[in-house]
Amino acid sequence: MIHLQSIKVISHVTQKLFVLLLLKAFAIALVLFYAGLGLSPDEAQYWTWSQKLDFGYYSKPPAIAWQIWLGTTLFGNTELGVRALSLVIGTILPLLLFKLAKDLKTSSIGAYLAAVAFAFSPIGIFSSILAITDGGMILFWTVALYFLLRDMNKNKCPNYLLIGGSIAIGALFKWPIYFFWVLIIPSALYFKVLRSWKILSGILFSLLGLIPSLYWNIKHDFATFKHVQATLLKDAYSTSSGNFFDFLGAEVALVSPVLFILILLTLWHLKKSQAAKFSAYMTSAIFTFGAFLSIFTKVQGNWIIFAYPSAFLLLAYASPYQKFIKFGVIVSLVLTSFVLSIPSLPSFPYKINPFKHNVGWDNVKSALQKAGYNPEKDLLFSDTYQGASILSFYGQKQHLAYFFNLKRCRKNQFSYWPKMPVIDEDANFGKAYFVVFENKQPQELITLIQFYEKQLTPYFDEVKTVGIFPLFKVKEIAEKNALIIKCERYNGKVPAESNKF
Repeated sequence: MIHLQSIKVISHVTQKLFVLLLLKAFAIALVLFYAGLGLSPDEAQYWTWSQKLDFGYYSKPPAIAWQIWLGTTLFGNTELGVRALSLVIGTILPLLLFKLAKDLKTSSIGAYLAAVAFAFSPIGIFSSILAITDGGMILFWTVALYFLLRDMNKNKCPNYLLIGGSIAIGALFKWPIYFFWVLIIPSALYFKVLRSWKILSGILFSLLGLIPSLYWNIKHDFATFKHVQATLLKDAYSTSSGNFFDFLGAEVALVSPVLFILILLTLWHLKKSQAAKFSAYMTSAIFTFGAFLSIFTKVQGNWIIFAYPSAFLLLAYASPYQKFIKFGVIVSLVLTSFVLSIPSLPSFPYKINPFKHNVGWDNVKSALQKAGYNPEKDLLFSDTYQGASILSFYGQKQHLAYFFNLKRCRKNQFSYWPKMPVIDEDANFGKAYFVVFENKQPQELITLIQFYEKQLTPYFDEVKTVGIFPLFKVKEIAEKNALIIKCERYNGKVPAESNKF
């Protein structure tokens, strides 16, 4: 009788979780349609990658492009199509945490609350919206964690090949997933169940995830590796004195204040199974490393995002805090709902708008039309990869724009694609429109007009500024604008190539 009642409780809790996740998915779909949350420049860039599928790209492994390709194949080249698979990932993650918590013999309610807390935390909501590389990496980090903790809970040596395979797939999204091994190896000193030479086979198997990127890099002068090296050296020699409090604030914002405090409490008071202790070790080790590093150099909040699957799993053990977890979820929902409403608040200060890089893009098409751009005949180009990416997605017909490195910025993916062609004037293809997006008011852009006209003159017979077109206004003040310059009869010359990575 007790057993049957337990099954009914599990079934009820599982059904309740499914219903909540479906409601969340429906709400996020509404946000994507109506909240005015356009693609970020990085998301637009990843979309351009998906238009040219490859085994690797300049700054990232290939899976984010494959993910977006699948989403846009199913739902079209729209914002929903770009983000569709992120919504799927954001739905699978809490279900996976629920399954893991149940397999670790936590209570049904505890497992349910841990999954709900993750799903409705800021990290859980935004990983369901944004098409970024973190989502796929965290999903397969959690899969690897599942295989590890499931066996640890049975006092069995983990299946390192399954863990390695999960890490290999996650590495197709983002390489920091290999940090998983850095945590496992020293922990074997304490957790005897982890000690096995089979870990070497798992590590070697996980390295298969590097093969596609390695293949691309061999063909492209190891551009990704040079980019990573340049970035690390830049950080190493940075004069920055660190950003500890900004880092701490970012982590609290990712989790929400109440849930962040509850996770800390579970770390202090946890005395449970080996799996629970390892989760506490993994969470605290990652967070401590990030906090320590932030004392000396600038650390982005998402750099330690893989600490949170194990962190939220700990909430499944936090029986004394269940009421507080429910309260934390409500607080998280209120805060996240407010943040997501910001793009639709016409008077919200632009400088502190967290989505200032996402808003206004729906006006790009009309600005190009007013400037005289004809997508059947003319080309688009910009002097940044972000600008070229936005033009590619939001321009009429979504033709890929070109990157023209007037300022000798570092290389990017556009540097490895075909250059802008010489336009055949006899065929009436004589114009290319140069577009710069600036988070400045029109009067501040006047000084840029002369600069860009002078920079473009060596490459075209005629260069003429068409105008400055507002894209996003706050209290009738244009805060984001497009500066558009019409260029005719391109001579085929290109700016000197940059050696920066």
